[in-house]
Amino acid sequence: MAASKSIFSGQKAPRNVTKYMLSRGVADYSALEQWDNFETGYAFLFVLEIPDFLDKLAQENDSDYAELIRMYRHILEYDFKNLDGIDNINAQTNDLTDGINTLPVITQVTEQSGTSFSMRYYERSGSIITKVNELYLRGIKDPRTQVKRYNGILKPGTTYEAGYDKECFSFLYFVTDNTCLNIEKAYLLASCQPTVAETEMYNFEKGNIQWRELNYAFNGYPITGPEVTRKAKSFLDWVNSNTIFEESKFGYKALNNEYTDPTNTDGTKIASQPVSAKNAWWKEVENGSGSGILSPSAAVTV
Repeated sequence: MAASKSIFSGQKAPRNVTKYMLSRGVADYSALEQWDNFETGYAFLFVLEIPDFLDKLAQENDSDYAELIRMYRHILEYDFKNLDGIDNINAQTNDLTDGINTLPVITQVTEQSGTSFSMRYYERSGSIITKVNELYLRGIKDPRTQVKRYNGILKPGTTYEAGYDKECFSFLYFVTDNTCLNIEKAYLLASCQPTVAETEMYNFEKGNIQWRELNYAFNGYPITGPEVTRKAKSFLDWVNSNTIFEESKFGYKALNNEYTDPTNTDGTKIASQPVSAKNAWWKEVENGSGSGILSPSAAVTV
């Protein structure tokens, strides 16, 4: 019989530490590879699916909801900074006893099932996260009547059917090593439902000026295994092909703005002025005729 496939297939393989004495005796600090410690702080989140009824709302009310939901999804992925709720695998024991002495032995191993997770985000002006969470919760059940209408999608004569399958997000969450090239652990967070729209942020106290950090709470079911890791690796490869992690290779917006030709009040162009401050600055640098500091005469007011 062939050996079973490793349950850790696709995850980063550890270095071989059996060649070293580690902390026994005199520690060899000239061989730092033996302390290849796990570092926290590197993770990504992707929104694989949004609830079907939200997608339908976006299609039917494009000007009202589509852009709002698109920005909501973008913030969840691109402004992702933390996730809390992953629990340990635990053992439960029963006692073997002769009436005097006992020995606990493992009789059950448990892994978390449906549970609560949380993430933190700063709310944007315009209340993107709060609005979509409110839209979601009011769609699931009207707060005043407890009737499910999906914000008007369900109505007499409709062929659209209600169901839990229409009401859930799916997230792909994975932790990487400090190179962001290798997967340490990956989870599919399935059947997720946000549980709060933090409208309490609209409370007011004169003189209390703060940015509002939301606690994005949701229920979900965590799934892990080789297939989840394989999918996470494909997403990580995409991230690395579309993301710059080295500052020396990054192109800042302020250095790439293209300005329009300046004009007089009557609409005619000011021929004596350069097309853009950026171009004038770079021309001085490239020609070696300047220090790279834009002179007042070359400046353009935009």
